[in-house]
Amino acid sequence: MTKQSDQFNPEENLAFISGIIKNTQGNFQKTSFYFLLWGWVVVLANLGHYYLMVHTTYQHPYIVWLITIPAWIITIIHAYRQGKTARVTTHLDRVIGMLWFGFGISVLLLVILGMPVRDYFNPIILLMVAIPTVITGYTIRFKPLIIGGIGFWIFGVVLFQVSSDLHYLITPGAIIIGYLIPGHLLRQKEQ
Repeated sequence: MTKQSDQFNPEENLAFISGIIKNTQGNFQKTSFYFLLWGWVVVLANLGHYYLMVHTTYQHPYIVWLITIPAWIITIIHAYRQGKTARVTTHLDRVIGMLWFGFGISVLLLVILGMPVRDYFNPIILLMVAIPTVITGYTIRFKPLIIGGIGFWIFGVVLFQVSSDLHYLITPGAIIIGYLIPGHLLRQKEQ
């Protein structure tokens, strides 16, 4: 083969890149499951934490966050099964997957090592989750995720301005805007 026949012309380059983006969009539209699962888990954990903290004398209101353990297990199993059945896995799929994996590791490390900043977990996590949310929305060209990620930044800033007790009441609003609404809209697109 000659060197020239190995190269794409501009139209072929554009078609190739468009195909990769469409495959990535198709694969990530199937991710509504994750946004809905984690959206509901985080909303319930925040509200449960607030309830135990304000309306009971229970000394460990953070215990409700243990519901994230089965959510992690479900996430890992679902991702494994989804990976086995994916038609095509693009480079963008792998990059976005690693971005979310990196976010998950960062949250885990924050929970394990972040005792000095525990009153700021929610605003820090909202500021962090904005990044993969906006990038995922931009990559799959889905404006509700981009708006949701921007909402995470706004809510994160707001949480730094209010009492930490209120974090558990305000964060569910951020999750509804950032995860649940886009998750339901992605689910509709899947069908």
